[in-house]
Amino acid sequence: MSAPNAPSDRLRFAEFTLDRLANGRCRARVGLTWKDSEQFTGESEGLASQAGELRCAAQACVNALAQAVQGGLGFELLGVKA
Repeated sequence: MSAPNAPSDRLRFAEFTLDRLANGRCRARVGLTWKDSEQFTGESEGLASQAGELRCAAQACVNALAQAVQGGLGFELLGVKA
């Protein structure tokens, strides 16, 4: 039996993509894995500016986390900093 804090017991980043769209917006996609078998994906769309892209990426991550906990916890993105 592995220890509770073993690396396999944590969510890990698996992928990240950020696409800048022609209409001045961006789309972010974050993939998380757990125990190398379960995958959770979060997506978000926002403004294609430096601050907008950062917020979009953070919101995609929050969306993936929410999917991973399946309603057991709630997450809210309050702000982002570079």
